[in-house]
Amino acid sequence: KIASSSGHASWVSNKQSRNRVFELRARSDAVIVGGNTVRRDDPRLTNRLRAGHVPTRIVMSQSLDLPEDANLWNTSDAYTIVATQRGARKKFQKVLASKGVEVVEFDILNPRDLMEYCYHRGYLSVLWECGGNLAAPAISSGIIH
Repeated sequence: KIASSSGHASWVSNKQSRNRVFELRARSDAVIVGGNTVRRDDPRLTNRLRAGHVPTRIVMSQSLDLPEDANLWNTSDAYTIVATQRGARKKFQKVLASKGVEVVEFDILNPRDLMEYCYHRGYLSVLWECGGNLAAPAISSGIIH
C-alpha cells in the first residue's frame, strides 16, 4: 500500500505486516527505493527483527535531488548504493562518497538497466520498496514478479 497521489499517507499496516516487511528484507539481497521515498520517509531499510542478513540499500534518483542528511547515508547500518544519471550533482556525489555511499552513474537510469546491474553484482533477490512513481515503470518494464 502506498500514499495517495496527493501525497496523503496514513498507517495502512500493523505490527504483523511491518514484521513481514522486515522478514522480506532479511531474505533479499538488495532493497530499492526512489528519491521520493528518501525525501518523504527518510527510511532505514534495515532488518529490525533479528540479527543476521541486512540487504544492500539502493536509491534510484536521476537528478540526485536528495537530502544531505538521510538515514540511508549511515553506512554502518548497511551498505548503500545510489544509482543516478551520468553527471548529476557531482559535488553531492562526492559528499555521498565521503560518507561511504557508492554512487553508480548510468547513461540513462531506468529500472531494467538497474536490475541488470544488480544481477551482475550478484543481487538475485531484489525487493522494490518504492512508491508509485518508481513502481509503475518497474512493473511495466516486466522486471518485477
